[in-house]
Amino acid sequence: MEAIARRSVAERMAEWEALNREVAVMEADAIRRRHPDSTEREVFLALVRQRYGDDVAFEVWPDAVASVDEGAAL
Repeated sequence: MEAIARRSVAERMAEWEALNREVAVMEADAIRRRHPDSTEREVFLALVRQRYGDDVAFEVWPDAVASVDEGAAL
């Protein structure tokens, strides 16, 4: 914990940002493994549904409903 405390706020934010990017890549890779025939758009919509839930996904990205109907859901 001391090592973290010694870092500046900017350094901690940069590390947090990098970790978030890495997790996002891992999430997308996991969806691609489960649905290897999915398009990048379908992977994106699956990520949106996973992160924010169906209600938000369907309201903000109406085409997410089509991806569920076509079987590209999580």
